[in-house]
Amino acid sequence: RKVFIVRNAIRDVDEFRELAAIAARLKPFGEVQVDVGLLADKGWHDVPEGGSPWHEFGTYNSAAFKFFPHAKIAPHLPAEWVANNRKLLLAKAAILREFGLAAAFTSNETNYLPESFYRDNPELRGPRVDHPRRTRSVAFSPCVDRPEMLEMVEWMMHELIRNVPEIKTIFAQNNDSGAGLCWASGQYSGPNGPEFCRNRTTGVRLKALMEAMQRGASK
Repeated sequence: RKVFIVRNAIRDVDEFRELAAIAARLKPFGEVQVDVGLLADKGWHDVPEGGSPWHEFGTYNSAAFKFFPHAKIAPHLPAEWVANNRKLLLAKAAILREFGLAAAFTSNETNYLPESFYRDNPELRGPRVDHPRRTRSVAFSPCVDRPEMLEMVEWMMHELIRNVPEIKTIFAQNNDSGAGLCWASGQYSGPNGPEFCRNRTTGVRLKALMEAMQRGASK
C-alpha cells in the first residue's frame, strides 16, 4: 500500500480539520498521514535580548521535548508555552481520529536546549549548533553519547507516542537549524563537542539516538 504524507504549517484547528477532510479523499488509495509536528507559537523565550536572526529561525522548529519535556528539561521551559503546544497537538490528533487518518511528526532531534539546563546538568552539554555569523548568543544541543540523555530521549518519545499513537512516521532532522550531534562535520562552528566522545563516529552516535527513539516509541 502507498503511504501519503501531507505536510502543512497550520496552527488553526478549524483550518486543520478542513485539511484533514481533503486528505481523507486519499484513503481509498493508501495510508494517509498528516503532519502534526508544529508548535502553537515560536519559542520567544529562546530569542536573546536585541534579537538574533539564527534564533528567530530556530524557534519555529519542533522537537519532542517542546510537547512532552522530561522532568529535567521542563523547569527550563515556559510551562504555558509547552501546554499550548501539547493542546494543539492533541487537538489535531483528535481530528485525525475522526477522519480515520494517521499522523506524521516533523522534529529536530536533538534540538538545542536553554543554557539554564546546562548550568544544572553540565555533563549533558553537547555541541555548539548556532551559526556564529547570525547569532547574538551561543546555543548547544545535548550530548547523546551520555546514557542519561538517551534515557531522556527514550522517555520523551514514549510520552509522545503514548499520547498520539496515530503517529506512524517521524522526520528527525539532527544536523541543522538548531539540532546537532557531537563532532559531526556539518556543524556551523565545525566539528565540536565534549572531549570524551571525540573518537566516536557519527554513525555510531546516530544509531544510538535512533535506537533510543525507537525504544521509546515501541513501548
